[in-house]
Amino acid sequence: MSAMIGGVTGALEISCTYPTEYTKTVMQLFSEKNKMGAVNVIKETVKTNGFFGLYRGYSALLLFSVPKNYVRFGTYQYVKENVFTTRNKLNNFMCGICAGAAESTFVVTPQETLKTRLIHDKFQENPKYRNLFHGVYSIASEQGPGGLYKGYLATLLKQSTNQGVRFVVFEDSQKFL
Repeated sequence: MSAMIGGVTGALEISCTYPTEYTKTVMQLFSEKNKMGAVNVIKETVKTNGFFGLYRGYSALLLFSVPKNYVRFGTYQYVKENVFTTRNKLNNFMCGICAGAAESTFVVTPQETLKTRLIHDKFQENPKYRNLFHGVYSIASEQGPGGLYKGYLATLLKQSTNQGVRFVVFEDSQKFL
């Protein structure tokens, strides 16, 4: 049940927050956009491509959002019930570490690679990828499955520690509330 709720929550979360993710990624990819500042990047995008221009590359994150949260909460629940069964902050942190490691391995790293490449591609004079699925196919054909795992170690460390902290706060908040 935790996994299903996590999946639905993930879809809602990414739908609401994607414009800021898009803006951040554009600013990271292009120094001239970074110099403009976030507000001006948003204004320029809306002026040039309409409101939905802020959703370029959205399909990659939406498609992966449900499985990401499914894996995150499902792994957390499994590890909590079967591996680190004693309830304390350290074990809760370790359950979160495991959840973050699973989500980074199975979902987040390929998702981030695709999102970044799709956004970057849309700014090229002759875009290479027709859509998300063509992007996956092209990257895997040209570079093998490893092409989808660029930056894996950094993503693994980020997601693991992020979820370790998240689930300590999550459990403490549940107790408090």
